[in-house]
Amino acid sequence: MSRQFTIKGWLYEHITLTWKEGELFSDCPEVLEVIKKRIEELEELKAFIFCPETKRFFTENYLKKPYSAYLVLKHVLEEVYELPDKEEVLRLEDQPSSSTPLLSS
Repeated sequence: MSRQFTIKGWLYEHITLTWKEGELFSDCPEVLEVIKKRIEELEELKAFIFCPETKRFFTENYLKKPYSAYLVLKHVLEEVYELPDKEEVLRLEDQPSSSTPLLSS
């Protein structure tokens, strides 16, 4: 089962972003490129993305895991209209990635 979530918001125009297993997809390719560029710039700066509620923080590979992607997308968008519940995204962290091989006993 793949891990994914969707966020709807605004950056120059209305945009729907879907994070799926470390990849970001959108209904607006031009704005998606701007978002990816902003995230890349934050990663180059080793920006400290922190959630005071969970005490989790990230300084790299923001799109790799669900919760860091959730936080950085909330930061990059000018406005967020619709997003999954934080607890749902945190549960995705505990699920194995569909690209992670399952261990057999």
